[in-house]
Amino acid sequence: MINDLYNAGITQLDIRTIEANHAEVFDLIASCDVVYISKPGYMVKPHLLTLPKVKEFQEIPDHHGINELRKLVTH
Repeated sequence: MINDLYNAGITQLDIRTIEANHAEVFDLIASCDVVYISKPGYMVKPHLLTLPKVKEFQEIPDHHGINELRKLVTH
């Protein structure tokens, strides 16, 4: 996903990888504007999907969320 973002020309974001089972996952998520969670991540902690800024990572539609992220960085 990160390579896809860079290949799409979205280089102005501070992109992080956060492990769902990290002890401080909620604090790490709180410091982010947008969070995409993979299926393995929400299988470990399904309640993470209930947080307002957490979105399920899907390859289709929206090419890994690239279109949505492009809107964020161009406005």
